[in-house]
Amino acid sequence: KAKCWAYEEEWRVMMKEGNKSFQAPSAVLSVIFGARMPESDRVLIARALRHEEGIQFKEAILKEGQFVVEVVDA
Repeated sequence: KAKCWAYEEEWRVMMKEGNKSFQAPSAVLSVIFGARMPESDRVLIARALRHEEGIQFKEAILKEGQFVVEVVDA
C-alpha cells in the first residue's frame, strides 16, 4: 500500500502460494474482500478466520459508471 494511505492503518496480504503462514503485525479487526475477488477465495478466508472473534467482513463494490468504490458489510 502506498505510504500516502498510511493514515488508514491498513495491511494488505496477497499470496499466490498456499500452505504458508503469515503473522499479522497486529490483531485482525476487519477483512475487506475486493470487488473482483473470486467467491472461492472469500470462502477460504472466511473459513480460516471463523474461530477469531470480532472480525468484521466487508466487501468492496464498484459503483457503475463512476470512479468510486463503496465498502459494505459482507
